[in-house]
Amino acid sequence: MEPFLDERQGQGEVDLDPDAYEDSEPEEPTDEDDLVFAPEDIEPDAEKRVESKEKETKRQQFFDLLQEAKVTRFSFWKNVQKQIVEDPRCQALDKAERTKAFDAYLERLNAAGSTRKVEGNDGNAKSEREKKLEMLQFRKMLKELGVQTQDDWDLWREELEQDPRGKAVGNEAERKKLYVDYMKELEEAQARVREKEKRRIAELEQDRMEAERKRRKVAHQAAAEAFKTLLAEEIKDPMAEWDDWHPILADDLQRRADAIQFEEQRRLFKAHVQELRDRVESGFKQLLGEVIPPSKKENATWEGTKLKMATDMRFKRCPPSLQVALFQKHVDSSSQ
Repeated sequence: MEPFLDERQGQGEVDLDPDAYEDSEPEEPTDEDDLVFAPEDIEPDAEKRVESKEKETKRQQFFDLLQEAKVTRFSFWKNVQKQIVEDPRCQALDKAERTKAFDAYLERLNAAGSTRKVEGNDGNAKSEREKKLEMLQFRKMLKELGVQTQDDWDLWREELEQDPRGKAVGNEAERKKLYVDYMKELEEAQARVREKEKRRIAELEQDRMEAERKRRKVAHQAAAEAFKTLLAEEIKDPMAEWDDWHPILADDLQRRADAIQFEEQRRLFKAHVQELRDRVESGFKQLLGEVIPPSKKENATWEGTKLKMATDMRFKRCPPSLQVALFQKHVDSSSQ
């Protein structure tokens, strides 16, 4: 007679039939929670088994942690990691190594328990593979039924009992546990979807704001250039005053001043007038240097100099108020 092992997830209890060992040497039963994994069991490939002693120690400590956490063949990493993520033995491995080691741990558990049988609640012997398939079918059924996170267990209890996939689980306690676990995972999945959508909307809004900022910048540059063109067309006097010209500029038929704020209009106006003045002064200074060389500065008079420059456009463009001041400055420089 072949003995049966009754494995209870996370309990480590084993019931043996003593009659099964009357005519043979009893074997030492091995429970999932007592398995010890050597590093070479994790990586079948000989090349991958060559690892440093430190890494092997960290991996073995991780296996010990999984064993303490009562990990079984039916455990899911996303649930287990929440329990152990703060443990130093878990943090000693990076994310990729944790997942890989966890999968190897489950593979070893499956290999060790592949020949065992567990007694189902309905009295029939079920392999653990069959139990896992039943669990997956039960979860699939919940998805097909459209179970929502806000749904209470009592709302679906009877329907789950009548469905063959629900009956196959065994009893109501097991069905309810699978139901609760499914609801938790569903809530987490929906939370992730909401967070992802929130980030997507935030990114779209950021992109929209950036596009709007660039659009406004381009529009402002175009408006400023249009206003500068208006100034070039209207303002020729290097002594022009803003208060005199602002009403005239505001009446521009093309409305080129409308898109520019008042303060910026005034700033651009003053910059334009200053540029005119600098250009006029520069031309007039050059003319003074030609008419009054350094050797004649001491005896130069304004009236005599003015007669010599009267026909030159550089003289005509310079306002009279500037002419005298620039002449005097030019003459006085001879004594310095």
